[in-house]
Amino acid sequence: MSTPDRDHNRAGVEAAMRGDLGAAEQAFRRALQQAPNNPGVFLNLTRLLQMQKRHRELIQLFETSFSKRDPAILPDPLKCMLAQSAFRIYDYRLVIRLLKDLETSQLQRPDVSLPLSEAYLRAGKLSDAKTLLQQALLANPNDPSLITNLAIVQMEQGDYEAAETLYQRVIQQHPQQFLGHYNLGRFFQTLGRVDEARQAFLVCQQLVPHAPEAKKALQELDASSQHGASATLNPLEACYAAIESQHWQLASDRLKQHRNKIDHIRWTAAICELPSKWQAEFGDPAGFSPTHLVQTSQLFDQHDVVLKTLVEEIRTLDSLVWNRAGKPTRDGFQTHEMLAGSQTACVLTLNKTLKMALDGYLSKQLSLPIPLEPDPESISGWAVILKQGGYQKRHIHPEAKISGVLYLCVDKITSSDDCPDGNLMFSTPSPLKITPKAGRVVLFPSFLPHETIPQTSASEERICIAFNFS
Repeated sequence: MSTPDRDHNRAGVEAAMRGDLGAAEQAFRRALQQAPNNPGVFLNLTRLLQMQKRHRELIQLFETSFSKRDPAILPDPLKCMLAQSAFRIYDYRLVIRLLKDLETSQLQRPDVSLPLSEAYLRAGKLSDAKTLLQQALLANPNDPSLITNLAIVQMEQGDYEAAETLYQRVIQQHPQQFLGHYNLGRFFQTLGRVDEARQAFLVCQQLVPHAPEAKKALQELDASSQHGASATLNPLEACYAAIESQHWQLASDRLKQHRNKIDHIRWTAAICELPSKWQAEFGDPAGFSPTHLVQTSQLFDQHDVVLKTLVEEIRTLDSLVWNRAGKPTRDGFQTHEMLAGSQTACVLTLNKTLKMALDGYLSKQLSLPIPLEPDPESISGWAVILKQGGYQKRHIHPEAKISGVLYLCVDKITSSDDCPDGNLMFSTPSPLKITPKAGRVVLFPSFLPHETIPQTSASEERICIAFNFS
């Protein structure tokens, strides 16, 4: 016997087959109104919205229609499709919620275990990712993507020897695969093993002679080892070569010349290195000045239980690694991702508070040299514990738009306004120092170069969470 929802669903299918997606969507939505708990109807609407890359809209619809229900009763194809859209909008918690309870046979399939392991990885759940990948490799021992993901997990946990063994395993099993040699080269590069990295990238060139990735990687190695001639430098390196020699006219000319060859964040970061006279050629010098762009506020009381709880949670993370490879932390510990996808009550509270702080920062409508419109849902973050003498090298956050740091625990000497030790330093021609204090948050555009002054006088730890909005 026909029912209204079945009639609408059938009409939607017929419209979709004709290519009339608008009519199909209207029909599916009417069917869903008639039968709001019908997963078959929702599956059809999911396919339609995914075809149009309307991922956020789809997840919002799911949250209002099905999120209260036990995911176990949803069809596996629907869970997998929803997980794909959730991944696209950085909702790693939902990816994990949808996929983690699939049957073991499903979890061992690479098309399921790979996205789930990546969600675990991005959510900072390294032990879960490791267990999942090890189980998946029992059924798929030669899958290079599974092996590579496990290598990434081992590296994030600080077990570089195990990670290298896995990268080499990919090479041994797939010696003609470009990506395996490239990943091995990047691994060696991160560890500072330049000669081995160069050899891996040369193999990449042999396998794919005109691959731009291998060419760029070799140029980076040449530049870092100071053996490359200026003629071989990429556009960004050419700009910095002029900046480092203080040839301001040449630096300005090169920045203008290569404007469309360098991403916005790195290009603007290079302008921040120029004296204000030369910055004026690219806009209002205030738009490159830390004094104008950096905002601080007391986000939590220094004795707030949230800060203490966060410190306790950080100390239990299995990704807390001493002098993490490829990162700017020196004489200190740094974690992998700990904000995106976390489900602890404390981190959820922190994420909500940081998003509010971001809204406040953006509401000031600062004069920015480039448009920055970060997605509040893209928050990511990691913890840093600096010991006595610890510091962070000068760096930017090229993968983000707005960055920040929240201080959780600070030594009395470090928190003193009279002592520069442990200060956050925006090291540009117009420098700015920020004194860390427990509960204080600092927000700034991700293109601003910054570093930490070594806390040589402090005897206690300086603990903070750095974060990005992309």
